[in-house]
Amino acid sequence: MKKTNIGYLAASLLLIGALLAGCAGEGGGGSTTPSTQAQTAAQGSTTQEETEAPATENTTTPDTTTPPTTTQPTEEPTEPATPPTTTEPDDNDDPPADTSGAAVAALAKEQLGKPYRYGSAGPDSFDNSGFLYYCYGQQGVTVPRRTGDLYRQGTAVEKTDLQPGDAVFFWNESEGNPEFAAIYVGDGLCIAARQENVPVSELNMTYAYFEQHYVGARRYTAG
Repeated sequence: MKKTNIGYLAASLLLIGALLAGCAGEGGGGSTTPSTQAQTAAQGSTTQEETEAPATENTTTPDTTTPPTTTQPTEEPTEPATPPTTTEPDDNDDPPADTSGAAVAALAKEQLGKPYRYGSAGPDSFDNSGFLYYCYGQQGVTVPRRTGDLYRQGTAVEKTDLQPGDAVFFWNESEGNPEFAAIYVGDGLCIAARQENVPVSELNMTYAYFEQHYVGARRYTAG
């Protein structure tokens, strides 16, 4: 009896469910189930997205296979074909002029007016050879102390080639014998401490006496 009632009840429930489903379908006017509608909506959205996408895509893409190239030197820097030139001294050039002679002449001029004193070699007074010994020595030129020895030293110079600072020699009593000396300062003039009671003075070599008593000249260099 219990099994019959249960079967009857189950059959009734199935019948009622079928009737309700039919009513719902007629009332809604649609034959699709909610799951079907959701699936359709999803497909519709996918179609819309695909439709809105650009019809053509940009086919130009960055070249990732070839890196940017830069111009590189094909060869290492080289030295100039012609190296810089430097001026080399010419073997034929004259050596630099010796300026000691001009300095000696300038110093001789500074002694003008100082007294003659026998045996003195400066700086306040001079005898004849002492005057030359002082002026040359102050400029680093080593010369003998006596007049005769002065004439035998140095380099002989022609009268026409005299330069300031050269030593010139004259004779007094013995012709041709260098008995007193002077320092040539240019323009035919020389300076000497010639004799007692006469201060250091400038002499004009063009005067007849000095022309007639001229013996010769010598040139000394520093060292």
